[in-house]
Amino acid sequence: MGTKMGPSVACLTMGHFEEQLFSQYTGSHPFLYKRYIDDIVGVATGTRQDLESFIQFVGSFSPFLKFTHCISDTSVVFLDLQLSICDRKIKSNLHFKPTDSHNYLLYPSNPSQILYQIHPVLTTFKGQKDLLRRF
Repeated sequence: MGTKMGPSVACLTMGHFEEQLFSQYTGSHPFLYKRYIDDIVGVATGTRQDLESFIQFVGSFSPFLKFTHCISDTSVVFLDLQLSICDRKIKSNLHFKPTDSHNYLLYPSNPSQILYQIHPVLTTFKGQKDLLRRF
């Protein structure tokens, strides 16, 4: 996503892909299917075989798109969120990748002390709020 148009092109491409995919797939569809630009998360209520058939169809649908997947009965990581199913509800927690150093701003790089203190909180809250709004 190196250019300013990158996310827009990705959204348009994936939207077109999804229209064709869901109109041609005759099997069981996921109960929940959400996308943020080119990252997708879903919840299936059918059998594991139905889910694997859907994933195989998606993976072979276009030679120009490559997909990776993770199947779990309890939780998955989606972007910066750990999504878990608990009591038939989806719960979310902030997920930090192993490579995350938790360095947000260098103290001398910003003269505003208050911004330095609240920036990590605002960044985390805004990111999680934006992602959860889509669910």
